[in-house]
Amino acid sequence: MEAAGRLQLQRDLRRLADGDRGAAPAVFAALWPPCLELARRALRRDDDAEDAAQAALVKLFAAAPSFDAARSGLGWALALVTWECRTVRKKRARSKEEVKDVDVGVESDVDAALDSAKDVEAVVRGFVVLDDADQQTLRALIDGEAAGDPAARKRRQRALDRLRALVLGEDHG
Repeated sequence: MEAAGRLQLQRDLRRLADGDRGAAPAVFAALWPPCLELARRALRRDDDAEDAAQAALVKLFAAAPSFDAARSGLGWALALVTWECRTVRKKRARSKEEVKDVDVGVESDVDAALDSAKDVEAVVRGFVVLDDADQQTLRALIDGEAAGDPAARKRRQRALDRLRALVLGEDHG
């Protein structure tokens, strides 16, 4: 952003801080491109970048009355985008860890048990023995429904653990 654009942004942010809502479109128009560009460079995925840039601008507009005109408005916006990108990266890392803990360890054992017709029969017998809640949880997994919240992921892990115990217990015991 050129110097003239930064000065105009400062004026518009000052107007917004003073309660002039008419300045909001100009502030958004000035800040959206650099905020989105920073988020795209940091996250390398357009959907995440748009979400991070949008969340940052929402926070900026909510905090507009506290804008300090002695500081850079562009710097403030880009700092908010940086924090939002950091949050997105942390969420990505957490969900990858959770997927590894739940999906790879437990489901791979069940998948390995499906290698032969005898094992398929054992899985079916084990599935029938499970209670209704575990059966519904596993049906959702089979249908490809993602377990979004931590409680759902834990139910899924426990249902798979119980099924694995039933299948492996029948095969080895």
